[in-house]
Amino acid sequence: VGLPPPVGDPLENEPALIAYYRPKSQTAEFCRSIRTNLKFMDPDQPIQTMVITSPSPREGKTTVAASIATAMAMSGGKTVLVDTDMRRPRLHRLFRVKNNRGFSTGLIGEPVLSDIVQDSVVPGLDLITCGPIPPNPAELLHSRRFCDLLDELRAHYDYVIFDSPPVLAVTDSLILGKHADGVLMVARVGETSKGAILQTFRRLQAIGVRVFGCILNRVDTEREDYRYYSYYYSGKYQYGEEETATEV
Repeated sequence: VGLPPPVGDPLENEPALIAYYRPKSQTAEFCRSIRTNLKFMDPDQPIQTMVITSPSPREGKTTVAASIATAMAMSGGKTVLVDTDMRRPRLHRLFRVKNNRGFSTGLIGEPVLSDIVQDSVVPGLDLITCGPIPPNPAELLHSRRFCDLLDELRAHYDYVIFDSPPVLAVTDSLILGKHADGVLMVARVGETSKGAILQTFRRLQAIGVRVFGCILNRVDTEREDYRYYSYYYSGKYQYGEEETATEV
């Protein structure tokens, strides 16, 4: 989709954008596999809005959210990635864009959608950064304006992906999950405990939120047990060149 990535772009080494800058890499293939699984999870009820979260901070949810959004956009779907972490936003830093307006300003007053949407380096992928950090994030998500904004996003995009705060830290992801088609959880290998994963699933399911599954982030591809599967699925049946996955 669109023109090939420019050589020497300052974002070309950003792990979250490997699927765009290195489309033949193993990481890019993982992103496409996740995209395919999500698209065909329920053919009768295709996924349009999705919350990506994690049990705790620093588990890679923003990187995973950007990677999946990039894969969705590269498949031809008009996609928007929204930073709803109104406490520790990171999306604007990842894509190196301004954060003077965004999701928070979209929930206050009646701004036009085009006022808060920004272009990204990936063709077909728009961004809505967090914007100024408000004093009452959870309360803003209970507002009528949030429902109206979500309806606008659904009308303008094929895929709406929310990068949201950790479930065990604040309630924001639970609120977002009730309004979206479902939630995808991210856990970091060697960091996230089984108990935290189970507790996150239970909190989401307790209020009727659909959980699509869990992505294991930072898998060590050099481990002996992983290399066996890597050979079988990424080597024996590999088409084109292969690069070592750095994240996702």
